[in-house]
Amino acid sequence: MKICVFCSSGRNLPAIYYTDVRGLAERLGREGHSLVFGGFAAGLMETVADGFEEAGSEIIGVIPESLISPVRHVHKGCTEVIRTADLAQRKQKMIEVADGLLTVPGGTGTLDEFFSAVAMKQADELDKPIVLYDPNGFYADLMRWFERAGREQFLVKPMKDLFIYCRTADEVIRAFAGEKA
Repeated sequence: MKICVFCSSGRNLPAIYYTDVRGLAERLGREGHSLVFGGFAAGLMETVADGFEEAGSEIIGVIPESLISPVRHVHKGCTEVIRTADLAQRKQKMIEVADGLLTVPGGTGTLDEFFSAVAMKQADELDKPIVLYDPNGFYADLMRWFERAGREQFLVKPMKDLFIYCRTADEVIRAFAGEKA
């Protein structure tokens, strides 16, 4: 399965996220999955690609021309690079190319990608598994929001039908193996 990973390109994040996400990426690669991601060698993007590269997996980087600069480098392990004009096209292409979507800790860009996929799923425009990985309780407040939004009828579909919420790497592995997390 080609798994698109939405994640942070931010630098100097807490070490726990690098360690945890790297281990998960290696495990997914060893399970035979390949990576689709934002393509750059920075932050958790680099960490995810390093993990899949260690496992010998295919790595597809989707790079927006608008973000290429002397300080942003394409990850060296990319086996394929797809160029897009901008972030919106990158997001669309990553979702299109992937068989499943995984969101790990990130900022506004990561949440934009995650919410776009969830909105597409809610509108029946996407039939791919979406997994939200919550190491160290990073997304605990977001989950409380989803629970409230569901309880107060802001969600057209139940949250459980929109994405799979995973607190551990084992749950993520099972989710992409088709098992209930």
